[in-house]
Formats: sequence, C-alpha cells, structure tokens
Amino acid sequence: PRAATGEAALRGGLAAHALAVTTTALSCVRHGLGPITGWDVEVEHRLERRRLTADATVRFDTGGRIGVRVVELDRATMPLQRLAAKIELWTRWAEHRIHEGPRHLIGSSRAVWRDHYPGPDCPGLWVVLTGADPAALRRRIDRLRPELHAMRVLDRRAMGVHATTLDVLAEHGPAGASTWTRIV
Repeated sequence: PRAATGEAALRGGLAAHALAVTTTALSCVRHGLGPITGWDVEVEHRLERRRLTADATVRFDTGGRIGVRVVELDRATMPLQRLAAKIELWTRWAEHRIHEGPRHLIGSSRAVWRDHYPGPDCPGLWVVLTGADPAALRRRIDRLRPELHAMRVLDRRAMGVHATTLDVLAEHGPAGASTWTRIV
C-alpha cells in the first residue's frame, strides 16, 4: 500500500479517508456482514497497464456462497466527474478479459476478476459517500447516474454498482431495504 501515515496522512487528508473506510467496515460488521477479517484495505487490481486500488474489499458468506464487494469511499472532495471516471474504470475492469494462447491471439479468454475472486459472479461495487451534509450527498448520488450515462457506463452489466451514504450504512447496515441506490 502506498498510504501515508502520521503527519503526512493528516496533512494530505488521508487520515479522514482511512477513518471513513474503517467506519464503513465496522458499520457492516456491526450489522452482521461477516467478520472484520473479511475486510482488506488498499487492494490493488490491474486493468491492462493501469492499477486500480480499491479502498477496501469485503468477502462474506451468503448462505454457502462467498459474496465479494469492492468498496470505493468518496468524501465529496473530488469533482463528480472524477468519481464517475473511477466508477467507469471499475466497470471496465469487470468486463476485461485476458486472452490465453500463443501471443494472446488464439485460444480461450477469462475474466481478469476471476484471478482474485471466487464465485460465478463479478464482485459488485459499493460507493460509500461521506464528508458533506446528507442532502448534498443525496444530490451527489442522484447526479452520478446521468454522469455515468453520458460516459456510456450504464450499458455495462458485468458489475452492479450501488451507492449510499456512510450515515445510512451505519444506521441501517448493508442489508437494509433502503440502504443502497443502484446506479449501474
């Protein structure tokens, strides 16, 4: 992980981000979503020559099957377009396939996410927002869909993307009926 610690983290705003990621994990665990040991932070993934770093990933039992979610935390400090671009990269990662065989030209292919995660389905993406008042965060979630539509992300179906606020997640948990808004 490339995370700063101590004074460097405080100056760069990373301490608040790390605290919010920790609060997200604890909120889920408190509401019964697996043990804390199912959580990993700053998890690196590859997309062609790029690196995508998930703020966290969580693995949990869904009654005999392992569920996985990639977590992206947004503290409302970056422009909405940048958040949408991050989501777009995650949906590209979910669809990306590695071709096997000589010179990667012939043979079969496999989804790159299968190198890291079990199960038949690609992990979903949870976008958790915090750092502003509830009305501003709700507007940010509502504005994400049109932004992603403009980027043609809504045509992608390999990865479900859902958003919520940290306050709602902490209060209702990840299984709450009104916790998540589907954005892709």
